[in-house]
Formats: sequence, structure tokens, C-alpha cells
Amino acid sequence: MPGIRRPLPIPGRVILNVGGVKYETNLSTLTAYPDTMLGRMFLNGSHLRPENLNEYFIDRSGKYFDYVMQFYRNGKAFWLENASVDHINSKELAMEYDYYLIPYHVQICDQAKAEDLSVLISRFENLFRQICKKHLYKIPKSSSSVNVLKFKLLFSQSGALQDVEGDVTLADISNLYWPDFLGFGELLSEFVEEIGEHLAKKIQGFTWKKIYQTEISLKDSLEIALEVQLSIAINRDEVLRLAGL
Repeated sequence: MPGIRRPLPIPGRVILNVGGVKYETNLSTLTAYPDTMLGRMFLNGSHLRPENLNEYFIDRSGKYFDYVMQFYRNGKAFWLENASVDHINSKELAMEYDYYLIPYHVQICDQAKAEDLSVLISRFENLFRQICKKHLYKIPKSSSSVNVLKFKLLFSQSGALQDVEGDVTLADISNLYWPDFLGFGELLSEFVEEIGEHLAKKIQGFTWKKIYQTEISLKDSLEIALEVQLSIAINRDEVLRLAGL
């Protein structure tokens, strides 16, 4: 009885069986990084003993190997900002990167600045949320039109909210919210456009534009003026859905 023919391996293709989880990739994808463990292994492959023609077993965690392959395919090591995401622990991920000799340098200064930027964005979201609360009940229940608030925010170098002009007044928010922005003036100046684009994606009917930025040499202060437009409209069905009713 003739034996069962096994399919021939595709030239240049390799299957990695990592702890029982199989990954298929091109040999050139791995050898593109000769300083890593897999790059070295397949560049000096004369001693390799494949299973099932082009399949190689690696006795490591299969669930972390997806992040390893992302490095080989994209050239960047994914790093977890939080301690654990989807049951993937950052310390264990670091151990896998070390095993495969994958560089994953974490830039401490960049990470610290990113954390501050996230805090600043969160405080702006909270500010605009509270402005909505103060104005939404001014809309007549029978009105189907959108109430558009237009106002200006003026920040100093320290990030202090110095003034508000237009449909929203400083008296509405200064007692509660101006301290939230202290120390964020330079960060706001650097990322004002990116912050605005991010908020516009999350807040319906929101726009802002930097009007001017001046440096006052005598006080060594920085002023940033933002022209904000915020739509106040109530969708009854959406309110019920968000409230779980």
C-alpha cells in the first residue's frame, strides 16, 4: 500500500510551533533581524532539525509569541502601558522579549510626558462635560434645534485658566476647574492641535482653534487663546440607552 504523501514545504516559508500554538511566516521576516534569537537561529540553520518538513518547535508561551511576531513584521516591540491587558502581563512579556533577544527599550521621559498628556486630555473632557451639564437644561424640551456654545479659553504659561469669553463665563467654571490645568501650559502649547483633533473625535459637535500665542518677556509667561465651539443637543433615546433604561 503506497504511503501517504505529505505536502512539500513552500520555499522560504517556515512554521513555528510555540508551546502548541502555530505561527507561519516567511524565513526572510525572521532573518531580517540577525541580532535576535530567531534571526540567528535561521541564519545559521545547518544544525536545525525541523518537524514535519518545515515546522520547528519552540518550548515557550504561545500567547506571548504574537507580540514577538509583531516585532518581526513591523520592526517595533509593542509595550503594555498598563500592568495587565487581556491577561497579558508586562513583566512576562519582557521576559519573552529577553528570551528572543528583542529590544524593547522604554523611554521613561516619553512615557512620563504621554501620561501627563493623557491627564490633560481627561481634564478637558471633564471640563466640557460639566459645561454641557450647566447648559443642557436651558434648552426647551420641545426644541429640536442644536444649541451651539461659542467661547474662548485663555491660558497662562503655568496653565492657569485666566479668562473665558462668550457663551461660557469664567464665573461658571473658574472656582471648580481652573486649578486642573496648572502646570500644563507648555504641554498644551506643544500638542494643542493633536488634543483638539482627539476631542473632536470623541465629542460630537466640538471644534477648537488656537487664535494666538504670545510670549511676554517681562513676566516670562505664555498665553494661549483657544476658540471653542460646543454643540449642546439632547437625544432622548441615547440618554435612556446610556442610563441603562
